[in-house]
Amino acid sequence: MSVDVHAHIFTDGLAKKVPSRFAAQCPQIRYVDGVPVIFVYNMKVAERALEGHFSIDKRLRDMDTTGVHAQLLSIVPTTYCYSLEVEAAEGICRAQNDELARIARDHPGRFYGLAEVPLQDAEAAAEELERAVQVNGMVGVQIGANVNGMNLDEPRFLPFFQVAEKLQAPIFIHPDNVPGLDRIPRYNLRNFIGNPLDTTIAATSLIFGGVLERFQNLKILLAHGGGFVPYQRGRFARGFKVKEEAKLRISRPPDDYLSRMYFDTVIHYEPALRYMVETCGSRRVVMGSDYPAAMGDPEPVQFVATSHLKEEEKRLVLSENARELFRLDLKT
Repeated sequence: MSVDVHAHIFTDGLAKKVPSRFAAQCPQIRYVDGVPVIFVYNMKVAERALEGHFSIDKRLRDMDTTGVHAQLLSIVPTTYCYSLEVEAAEGICRAQNDELARIARDHPGRFYGLAEVPLQDAEAAAEELERAVQVNGMVGVQIGANVNGMNLDEPRFLPFFQVAEKLQAPIFIHPDNVPGLDRIPRYNLRNFIGNPLDTTIAATSLIFGGVLERFQNLKILLAHGGGFVPYQRGRFARGFKVKEEAKLRISRPPDDYLSRMYFDTVIHYEPALRYMVETCGSRRVVMGSDYPAAMGDPEPVQFVATSHLKEEEKRLVLSENARELFRLDLKT
């Protein structure tokens, strides 16, 4: 039973759950010349809404067609609430989590929710994560690779990581607000290059910033194959060996922390998948699709199943690793 850990959703039910005083700031779908568009805070256009974003029936049909048994649902990253005042962000995140939890309850074994939290205030984020996991039954949390340009090793975020570790809630890091836009304004390079770069900065900040040393049981999953992380691990190791600055907050080589991270399969290149499994370990790779984005993998099960991985490795990547990481009770 294959598990897709990287699937985004945006439902019409969200706006109905948000307190009225935050309605103007709540992300919502509106139609422009008959085309559904996701609008965010004060009605700025975020991206076009695809049918798979908001139609559960369409999503289930696509899952059945491609052989995906279960999806972990996370919000569309362009609707992160980090730029809002904390009170508004809290209200919207709460509504988002309640809506995802409802969908998961309505479709047991097919959908599981990843919480959204107002990470611009780590204590508020920790509180909402605790509620989402303990009350709503959500199996983890999605966060941005940066928060309003701040890297994840900033001390202000420690209360959030502390609670995530206590709850054993895996953290799925997905980029948005990517760096270097002045250099990559054309050709959709903000996605092709900016997204994996943002994830790489997040992962290495957690490693070299000492967050993973401080929280030994923190579980981190990186989108899009971990960005550039698996392919530059030798450079990180060399840097730790020859640069004193790299040792300021960690006591062990970066490989020791990297070996605790998980990576999804949204990389679109089978030799890269094989390399990732070889260098990161077959028990650290989980299947993802980035559904329903155009840059996602439309056949995530086939991508893994037809690869040159060993049969045991395929089984781990397709389902067992995700089942163990997120403690899923998969239903037939």
